[in-house]
Amino acid sequence: MSLATEPTSPEDGAQIPLPLPGAPLAADGQAAAFYRPAPGTYDECVDGQGQLRPHWAELVESLEDLGPREFGQRTARARQLLHDNGVTYNVYGDPRNAARAIELDLVPLVISEEEWAGIERGLIQRGRLMNALLGDLYGAQRTLKDGVLHPGVVLANPDYLRPLAGFRPPGDLWLHVYAVDLVRGADGRWLVVGDRTRTPAGPGYALENRIITSRSLAETYRAMKVKRLASWFGTLRQTLRNLAPWTRYPRIVLLTPGPYNETYFEHAYLARYLGYTLVEGNDLTVRGDRVFLKTLGGLEPVDVILRRVDDDFCDPLELRGDSTLGVAGLVQAVLAGHVVVANALGAGLVETPALLPFVPALSRHLLGEDLLLPNLETVWAGEPQGRARLTAKSSAYALRPAFPRIGVAPPADLEAWNHHLDEHAYDAVGQAPVRLSTAPGYTAAGVAPQPVVLRAFLTATDRGFSVMPGALVRVAPTADRPLLRLQQWGLSKDAWVLSASPVEQFSLLRSPDTTVEVKRQGNNLPSRVADDLYWVGRYAERAEFGVRAFRAVIQRLIDGGSLVGQGELGPGAAFLAMVGEIPAELADLATTDRAEFDAQLLPVLTDEFRATGFTSAVRRLNMNTGMVRDRLSVDMTRVLLQLNGQIDRVRKATPGDYVGLLDCFDSLVASMAALSGLGMENMTRGQAWRFMDLGRRVERALIAISLVRGLVMGGDEGDMRALDLALDIADSFMTYRARYFTGAQFAPVLDLLLLDEANPRSLARQMWAIADHVENLPREKGAFGSGAARLLAQTALAELRGAEIQRLAGTASDGRNTELSALLDAVGVTLPELSDIISQTYFSHALAVRPGGPIRSTAMTP
Repeated sequence: MSLATEPTSPEDGAQIPLPLPGAPLAADGQAAAFYRPAPGTYDECVDGQGQLRPHWAELVESLEDLGPREFGQRTARARQLLHDNGVTYNVYGDPRNAARAIELDLVPLVISEEEWAGIERGLIQRGRLMNALLGDLYGAQRTLKDGVLHPGVVLANPDYLRPLAGFRPPGDLWLHVYAVDLVRGADGRWLVVGDRTRTPAGPGYALENRIITSRSLAETYRAMKVKRLASWFGTLRQTLRNLAPWTRYPRIVLLTPGPYNETYFEHAYLARYLGYTLVEGNDLTVRGDRVFLKTLGGLEPVDVILRRVDDDFCDPLELRGDSTLGVAGLVQAVLAGHVVVANALGAGLVETPALLPFVPALSRHLLGEDLLLPNLETVWAGEPQGRARLTAKSSAYALRPAFPRIGVAPPADLEAWNHHLDEHAYDAVGQAPVRLSTAPGYTAAGVAPQPVVLRAFLTATDRGFSVMPGALVRVAPTADRPLLRLQQWGLSKDAWVLSASPVEQFSLLRSPDTTVEVKRQGNNLPSRVADDLYWVGRYAERAEFGVRAFRAVIQRLIDGGSLVGQGELGPGAAFLAMVGEIPAELADLATTDRAEFDAQLLPVLTDEFRATGFTSAVRRLNMNTGMVRDRLSVDMTRVLLQLNGQIDRVRKATPGDYVGLLDCFDSLVASMAALSGLGMENMTRGQAWRFMDLGRRVERALIAISLVRGLVMGGDEGDMRALDLALDIADSFMTYRARYFTGAQFAPVLDLLLLDEANPRSLARQMWAIADHVENLPREKGAFGSGAARLLAQTALAELRGAEIQRLAGTASDGRNTELSALLDAVGVTLPELSDIISQTYFSHALAVRPGGPIRSTAMTP
């Protein structure tokens, strides 16, 4: 590759032509823009003399061969794949609880094998140091007694868990997963800006970045001999397995705070990748100093907990009393040695930036070694000299809390910080500004140098620590502002650590030669997961019904492309109001003030925070699917994302443009049908599928009753408009026409929607499916809830099968369908009662067993 540099003086900044996406092309097809590192900044790709660093040459040449257009297309496909895979993060305090899509820069950061070897040695030393320091601080505290570490760093730290004083974890191992934030300064040295010892976030995002980048640049990835990440995850899994030597097959769970946590995607992603059960605090219970997982079949012992819940939230009994995220009694179970938590409770103590000024001395004191990876200059105000420096030169440091807590905002300006230093000096640190190194990144204007921060990951082994041969690389917003929290996302990218030798091929899958025990799904589904899946089914059906109802009404507003009269809108609008899709006041406007109706319809349609309505059902569907993300296929996640995008199209529709709106609802119906099909055809017929389909059937049965009451019975017996609308909403119009070759009539429509078990949307069909599901639910000795549910389902099904269509379609002397009303009333009362019994028996376990039965939890699920 030929390089042209102009000028060559480092202080002016080297310029190198890199024909990559976004760069304007000259007449000969080459890039006219130059890659121009900023003066005084270390650039990862180009040295100060404008020469390409050797380990970048193959990547740059490969990208040049691709050309701007092809690389741009691959970038677009990569970002679409991230979106389709649902790779997101959440933002605390967002009133809409919206998940934000991760943005990926497809140009990786390339690191040579020699340089990485030095970083790796420094990281391993730091891991050993932090682990030894935790053992000392919760043990003999020699570092405090010998004056190496200021007591305020520990005793004023809210992450110092006093109930754990004197505790020694198995093998004296505190850090099972450890992360370090690194930056490179202008002088080329790597500096540590922060340690992540509590619940290190990011390895799952790093893995997803690697999968997307290696797929998008497959030829280059294979040719450059990039070290693989899978072996590091295999080491992590083996480390966790070794924590429970008392059993051959330990049960390992990943404890998450839930779907509103900023990195919940990663929790679900790692649980699925590593093969662990994803649990929330309410999924676990402590009995006799042992931790159990609540499942449909009873309590299952838990041996190892890989936690993503902060230390003090893990046990409301011993630690933070207002926590709803942890497990009451967990600390006692840990102290008794019946369960191992990774990272160990209390590990967050050494995450404070107030520790950084003491790390070099601590390394010499505990390890007898000089620190290999230096820290970014950090000053703690808890010492008099540190406070004096920060007070005198506060503007020269980036000020941040020493003990940051969730929900507590740091001071907003310099005056507030000075007050904070006076009142709470121990809770302030200052870090010297650093000019971050830059690396090539894709921008709209071309490939440009962007400041980068690395988060490196380590896992413990029986010999020390193993470093992931890669990292999560994030693009900082400015060259002097390191990113310290994953909420400060921006762009991220992959890190390619090169290998001089052939790359090890490793997979977490077992070797084909390994003999495995044949397994089939049992009753070990967590109760909370069963609850969430049940409501996934209910909300999915509720949303589909709303979409189909709106589409049917809109279709009747359009006649050959022109809107029909107001009278045609009345029955449909009245039915939408009856089932809660629109307010009654809006339905009245349909026949009195059409212009106002058109103006108000779209805001009502798309208000997801209404108590009822299909967009509200979709929002709740998203919430519940988020809670069981590890149980759903990638395709199902993609359909949900597509569904949300289609609702955005409805929001942008023009009021009164019912032709365009009909197109939006056609797409919505297709997506809802795809979601239903994936659930029906792609899920194994285990308990997860059974509870999801049970929820769908209960909701569809309630909908069938609403259709019969609101449209079949609600209009005059000869009102074909209402009968046609009911058939359309129930997706039964073609069946009726093929069977009867006539217009809609009361008795045959009633039979099709109510009693015909061959119709997949009839009430009888739903009750048959419900009875079958209930019959196959787990039956525990002494649990009477399952028997009551079977009796209710079978009784309702028998009533429907015993009904005669002639009697139901007949009318009494007062003109009422008394037998039909009585039947609908009976089934309508049975369904909520049946749902409550299922919830109490299998989800909340409120219907406790008699003495002598298996242990069951009586705690309510969230």
